[in-house]
Amino acid sequence: GSYGVAVQKGKNAEFLELFNAGLTNIETNGVYDQILSTYLADHKATTQTGKQIESVKGKKFIFATDTTYAPFEFQAENGEYIGIDLDLIQAIAKNQGFEYEMKSLGFNAAVQALESGQVDAVIAGMTITEERQKKFDFSIKRIVLECIYIMFLILIVLKFDKI
Repeated sequence: GSYGVAVQKGKNAEFLELFNAGLTNIETNGVYDQILSTYLADHKATTQTGKQIESVKGKKFIFATDTTYAPFEFQAENGEYIGIDLDLIQAIAKNQGFEYEMKSLGFNAAVQALESGQVDAVIAGMTITEERQKKFDFSIKRIVLECIYIMFLILIVLKFDKI
């Protein structure tokens, strides 16, 4: 399915514009492909630049996430939180010139924090559904990963099958 970053419905339009511009930029300049290849498969990178949203430079946004959903976000053996979502936020923040704080709350708590306005956005492998679109505005599609993710799960099964 399609995954996206969610914000409260009708709020944070400026943030969504910023996020979408940053996502488009990192897709265009090859960073997005590099992030995916770190966790999933090799991709070809491109080298174009893109749009920047000047009004958010230097602002700080608070993201909620669930760090138990590999390869999107998870805790590495060394204790560091890593994954596609975290790398995307880091790359987009760098591209757009904003700061961010990441709160690992678990999926349900992350959604509740967004609903109550305690965080600016949720990035947690959140599938864009009709039901969720009634409550939240979403970034442009972040990843359409059904096939890639299924392949990732198959690889895990094959790996454990050999043990």
